[in-house]
Amino acid sequence: MSRPHPTPLPKGEGLGTGDRRQSGSTSTKLAVYRGEDCLASETINHKKEELSKYACVADQYAFRRDEVLKFLATRGVNLDEVAAWRVAGG
Repeated sequence: MSRPHPTPLPKGEGLGTGDRRQSGSTSTKLAVYRGEDCLASETINHKKEELSKYACVADQYAFRRDEVLKFLATRGVNLDEVAAWRVAGG
């Protein structure tokens, strides 16, 4: 069975258009849960100057990953024991 073709977006809308210098969100929100209990949470606010080094949001991956890993390490979280991850962007 074939999939229906998606409705085309109006000209100028969709992925890959617009200003590639957009930094995305200026914060990274983190939390660690065991079951329903929140063990730790933090919002890391990033300076615009810090994010302006990156050409686009996708280029921030390693920077934000390292921030997440620091957060987990300082709380003694063993990555091998993490059962699930939730990531959101927008």
